[in-house]
Amino acid sequence: MSTKALPEQGMVWGEVFDQLIRRRGERMPYAIGQYSFFWRKPIENVWLAAEKAASLYFGETYIGEANLPSQAIFDAEIKAMVGEIVNLPAGGRVTLTSGGTESIFFGAKCARELAREKGRAAPGSSRRPNIVAPSSVHCAFEKASSYMDLEVRRVRVGDDGRAVVRAMAEACDEHTILIAGSAPSYPLGLIDPIAELAELSLEKDLWFHVDACVGGFVNPFFRKLGVDLPGTDFLVPGVDSMSADLHKFGWAPPGISTFSLRDGRHQRLQDFHFDGKLWDCGDYETDTLAGSRPLPTLIATWTVMKMLGRNGYLEGAKRIREQIERLRSGIADIPELTLRWEPESAFFIYGSDQLDTYAIANGLNAHGVPTVCYPLFKPGIHLIIDPLEADKEVERYLATVREVIAEVKNGQHKTSAQASVYG
Repeated sequence: MSTKALPEQGMVWGEVFDQLIRRRGERMPYAIGQYSFFWRKPIENVWLAAEKAASLYFGETYIGEANLPSQAIFDAEIKAMVGEIVNLPAGGRVTLTSGGTESIFFGAKCARELAREKGRAAPGSSRRPNIVAPSSVHCAFEKASSYMDLEVRRVRVGDDGRAVVRAMAEACDEHTILIAGSAPSYPLGLIDPIAELAELSLEKDLWFHVDACVGGFVNPFFRKLGVDLPGTDFLVPGVDSMSADLHKFGWAPPGISTFSLRDGRHQRLQDFHFDGKLWDCGDYETDTLAGSRPLPTLIATWTVMKMLGRNGYLEGAKRIREQIERLRSGIADIPELTLRWEPESAFFIYGSDQLDTYAIANGLNAHGVPTVCYPLFKPGIHLIIDPLEADKEVERYLATVREVIAEVKNGQHKTSAQASVYG
């Protein structure tokens, strides 16, 4: 007899709670040395405070300033804090979105609408408008393009893993509407030459979007620590828009990202407006894909940012750099391993030229260390660095890596020759 997903009689709380606890125990907690694909949380007291703050607004919806003027204050203050971090000039605008994909979507939409205003990219044209981007950009550009009937022209990155400006210039034509760059790219963890790409976009009168979903809330604090990073935000002339995820190194709960515009007047390109007379109701206008959004996420994000402050974010960046140096030293001491790229932002990517890197990744997974391995130029184990990782956890990770290396050499772990799946 089949069991229906929705029970005939509602379950009592004790039964529900038991299932929740059991299933929670089946997952890997984020605080035990995971470096793969799990975005980190702030120090425990901040996270607990954010959880408590969100619970005060549990079940409530945020749908705009007119309906919830007091809650709109939280929205406005988050935007102001974001604007300060990304060096948004006066007159710029920040939108809070559901995630990096939506933020990138709006970069493409603004570019398309502006091109239409300028007489390019007209609806029904025989040639699709195109986006020119390095081959390492996030696939959200393709996702956005699939919705808006655009073409993405991926231009192979150079041997250094970064966008080749000359090659991207050659890929542009009269149907190009947007140039994109990453700060950093997800696959390689490297920052594209943002200033040079911005200059190219100004030359060609094209929209330029910087995808800083990963680095947007950590790169500025690395610079304050003296890390030599190129410009990646609105201090660079020619950057029209930027995506940066608060639920990554802004340490907010998922899902909340930001889409920022240098010129707030361009928000008309992003907004959706519906004339209320067409449905015998009020006008409808929104600057996000969602109409109503969960208020608890907004409240928790505000709480995290206020409690961390600039010093909290700076300390987080400092800890990331410390962990990178510990990992660099540890990997350098293992002769079979090598860094694939010099760490720039918050990624650390290593592999082996002597052993099968996929087999090493499989061995780490077998030891209970969630590990992703991507093909890149050469297969690389892809780590996202956690500022809260205790030193003992770094040493434990390196000890496991050394153990797995010995096992691979003994033939214990076989290659899958298959890259990890993203998403």
